Amino acid sequence: PQIAQLYTTQNLLVLVTNEASTCEYSDKGFFAYGEGVRMTGEQTGEHQANLDSKIYYVLCRDTFGNEGRYTIYV
Repeated sequence: PQIAQLYTTQNLLVLVTNEASTCEYSDKGFFAYGEGVRMTGEQTGEHQANLDSKIYYVLCRDTFGNEGRYTIYV
């Protein structure tokens, strides 16, 4: 999955992917899938996390097991 759109609104980081996926994040560095904090939206195209950090390490996985890793600076 790839990031199609990324923005902040109120107290949320919103990430839109180009396909259905499940995303997790950490503010401490990259991690293995299943070890991060789950973002909202399981197997969907829109995911949200509380906006309480300046950097997010995001890992998204689609239904086929393909992963996308991203570093997001807010």
